[in-house]
Amino acid sequence: MAAPERRLRRWSPLPPEALVARLREVVEPFDAPMTLRFRVSGAGVVSRSLEAPETAKPLFGLVSPERLRLACTPRSADVNPFAPIIRASLAPAAGGTAVEVELRSHPMAPSLIGLFRVFAGAVGVAAALGARTRPDVAAVAALFALLFLVVPPLRARWGFDRGCAAALAALDGAIPLRDAAPVAP
Repeated sequence: MAAPERRLRRWSPLPPEALVARLREVVEPFDAPMTLRFRVSGAGVVSRSLEAPETAKPLFGLVSPERLRLACTPRSADVNPFAPIIRASLAPAAGGTAVEVELRSHPMAPSLIGLFRVFAGAVGVAAALGARTRPDVAAVAALFALLFLVVPPLRARWGFDRGCAAALAALDGAIPLRDAAPVAP
């Protein structure tokens, strides 16, 4: 499964220099590559989220006059591996700045979905082989195979959509942005 993505066009009434200055006030500088961090909870559950600096600022990343590479600062309770990385380009426009925004989850975020598909295939084969001797167990196994196929991609999409909403809210809270025409994928 490819990493989910979304593209938008936004416009700000601020000139590019003022936009960059305002962003630098609310973005924690972070020039390292954005990587996923694996954490184990007290219950033994492994979670993944973006590696981020310790900061109270809502965003972290790279701010330059031409482009942005940002992400929302994850909170301790946030375990969303599908939180998007915001990449944006800034260009002077009539009366302000045109901002081309691309939201994409980390390329490694959907990596476990393939593993769930392998589990679904193995459980599906086991269900088919056991259907004659134990149809009740085979039916439960077939249900689990279906769940292994359906739930992880739905969870990925839900996590990405939730992350996009939070990222755009943080970006909109940092700088005045207005919608422009959406960008075709």
